[in-house]
Amino acid sequence: MRRLLPRGDVIIDKNGAKHIIERHILEEKWQYKSKFKYLTADMLLQMLKETIETSEINCGRSNPPNEVVLEKYYYGLGAKNKLRVVIRKVSDNLYRIVTAHPVDWD
Repeated sequence: MRRLLPRGDVIIDKNGAKHIIERHILEEKWQYKSKFKYLTADMLLQMLKETIETSEINCGRSNPPNEVVLEKYYYGLGAKNKLRVVIRKVSDNLYRIVTAHPVDWD
């Protein structure tokens, strides 16, 4: 049975965006972290939206209901062809994106 994220709004704030940019986009920083390659900001935002709306919860990595790890298949993205998005509960029906990166390890 597929488990989806409970209904609510998901935001990306300054801290989440900064983390994704510094650790998972910029090449010169955190060189051993998985990187997004050849994506525009619009493409990344669309992928985040699709992953949040339609993906399955990775139960082995999640700590529901406070933190949820979502994964969605995208051919050519990372070694495992998946995008991982971690969201954290802020309040009832409100979550924020903590991080997002291609899945190259487990």
